[in-house]
Amino acid sequence: TDPSRPLLLTPQVISINGKYEIAVQVPFTTTNPASPSRHTLLAVANDRIASAAGLWPNHPSRWHSAQAGADIAMVTYGPFAASLAPLVSAHQAEGKSSAVVPINDLYDEFNFGERSPFAIKQFLWTATHNWKKPPTYLLLNGRASFDPRNYLGLGGLDLVPTRIVPSSSLMTSSDDWFSDFNNSGIPTIATGRLPVGTADEAATVVGKIATYEGQSTNGPWTSNALMVADTDDTESFTLDTQTVQAKLPATIQVSDVFTGTVGAAEARTDILNAINSGQVLVNYLGHGSEEQWSGADIFDTTSVSSLTNGSQLPVFLIMDCLNGFFQDVNSQPLGVSLLLASNGGAVAVLASSGLNQPAPQTNLDALVVQNAVSAKGERLGDAIVKAKSHIGDPDVRRTFVLFGDPAMKVKPPSANMTTH
Repeated sequence: TDPSRPLLLTPQVISINGKYEIAVQVPFTTTNPASPSRHTLLAVANDRIASAAGLWPNHPSRWHSAQAGADIAMVTYGPFAASLAPLVSAHQAEGKSSAVVPINDLYDEFNFGERSPFAIKQFLWTATHNWKKPPTYLLLNGRASFDPRNYLGLGGLDLVPTRIVPSSSLMTSSDDWFSDFNNSGIPTIATGRLPVGTADEAATVVGKIATYEGQSTNGPWTSNALMVADTDDTESFTLDTQTVQAKLPATIQVSDVFTGTVGAAEARTDILNAINSGQVLVNYLGHGSEEQWSGADIFDTTSVSSLTNGSQLPVFLIMDCLNGFFQDVNSQPLGVSLLLASNGGAVAVLASSGLNQPAPQTNLDALVVQNAVSAKGERLGDAIVKAKSHIGDPDVRRTFVLFGDPAMKVKPPSANMTTH
């Protein structure tokens, strides 16, 4: 057998008296003197041959080469690339350029065609060094999975991979890892993800963001903020929320829902009514799980279907555990549900894919609000990176994920509001 010359043989099957004989003809003998004189045959039944999940034509690319570059690198699942056009146009109107990068190009150029998050990281490192205009923002367009090889048989859900990293309590996702070139837990490129699984979801989310970034949805609602606190226990979430609230500009009209004061039932109603009336910011501090806020379940993924806030889309800052566990293949976390909602929901969500302590979450929250929510606020991704640079807790730095466009700005308060 010459391992450098594998050959597919078509057998001739003969049935004689209930018995079967299989004959194959080997059309060559080896020319490799080091090989044994006998051929090795491998017989495989048809039902044991795996079929390819998909076939994609190769489009030659040169992302590793020196080039003009762009402000925003949009790494996308190939079939979703066209959905990014409205967002590219919205950024172009602000004077920011975008490069739409199909993920398969990166696998081909940086990892010999093999799927791996390292291909994205190597691309960003190369772009940072080789592009005349290095990217300052990274947008990942496509969902990810902790089962990229589909061992669980639930489907090919790893469209744009994430990196699974260790934290103090569990292994979980970190999109900031892609530009954390010195392993500090802090990205060098502001990063966001659109965790979409279909072309329709991609079109919905991009449409929401592009419309938000224009002026057509401006109005008095941009002066409203909702601050929600879980029931106090060993941690005073009420006091934590008041600390964050103090960072808001005086032109913001604040609605408080403190669960320990109003009770869980009233909190559920107040939260839905406030979001549906229009809020520029929705902030939550407390306990949580993947699909809900608080052990009393004051807001959850089923509540999202009751949202009717339309184009009055808030930024959600969610300071709890696991609302950002987007790599799950068994259920959809609350942060993702809010972004995907077609009837309203969120324009962006900052949530954690991990389990964290209250104090550093509160510090992160206050810093993001201070940096992003004002008339001259920084772009959301920049505000988050700046905030994380002042957080010592490595789990909070690594596990808080932005669902949305890192280059967007939170809408400033409406000019006709002058006091709390």
